[in-house]
Amino acid sequence: MLDDTVEHVDQYSFSRQRSANSAACERRRINWLHHRTIWLYGRTMQSGETDAAQEALMRFVRNFGLHQPDRTPCGQPLPVSEAHAMVEIAREGRIRQVELARRLRLEKSTVSRLVTNLASRGWVHREAADGDGRGVLLVLTDAGATAAARQADTRRDRLAALLDRVPEEQRAAVVRALQILAEAAVEPS
Repeated sequence: MLDDTVEHVDQYSFSRQRSANSAACERRRINWLHHRTIWLYGRTMQSGETDAAQEALMRFVRNFGLHQPDRTPCGQPLPVSEAHAMVEIAREGRIRQVELARRLRLEKSTVSRLVTNLASRGWVHREAADGDGRGVLLVLTDAGATAAARQADTRRDRLAALLDRVPEEQRAAVVRALQILAEAAVEPS
């Protein structure tokens, strides 16, 4: 691409040098080169930022334990998707299974298996939705509410310990960056 740019500049320069006002042409050529250099530098910086962001995110995922399929980052012997389901059900008290699938961004069949696993642990109870013969409402059992509370406490403790290792003057910026990243990750509908 850089060779194409240089060739284009040479052609531009050669054809313009024939004009009567070569000084003005030279200024235009320099201006064009200046803007092209800034554009190319910006593209390189974006790529460098993307690479740095990717590396940082991958390191965070590994260091925080998000890559372990059968264990939460807080050490609970529970798949992360099931832990997230527990958070949503506990937050709402009762939630339709299709709404849980939407919030978790998982296929209905995946959520059905996930809920079956939670029900087999004795943590979730399925109920028929009022006025909808096919709809399913999910409710935590007493054991499920206890497990969800324990997970929330463990998660809070782990995050507090993590934030304690971030310099105090940078904590708010880290939290805000995570919020911005979470919002940016939402796919437009």
